[in-house]
Amino acid sequence: MKQVKDGIFEGFISQVTYAEIAKSDEPHRSRDLKLIEDFDIELLSVNESEVSLLYGAYIRENILKERYHLDLLHIAVATVSSIDVLVTYNCEHIANEKTIRLIKSINLREGFRTEISIRVPDEVIRYE
Repeated sequence: MKQVKDGIFEGFISQVTYAEIAKSDEPHRSRDLKLIEDFDIELLSVNESEVSLLYGAYIRENILKERYHLDLLHIAVATVSSIDVLVTYNCEHIANEKTIRLIKSINLREGFRTEISIRVPDEVIRYE
């Protein structure tokens, strides 16, 4: 997060993530909201119809089981918002080669950008 604070990276958050944080237990909710504020994480403004279209395509292709569909919504929001890198700890459902290839294939077919990179934090943090 220091690299966001130092201006090396820009940090963004979506309404989807805010909703997840709102459902989380204390002290996690307060901690996460404080991080967003302290590091001036910007709220994404998204085209909801495009997100819905892309999310629907992901669902129809059955990329993930239904209980993980919220993960697909995160990816659709990041894609439509032209986020370069989606950083996640979720290797089981998001940051894995199978999911990434399927996402890029569907994005291409549906006319959305395919350049989105999905990485775990260690892959983007710059160590000095």
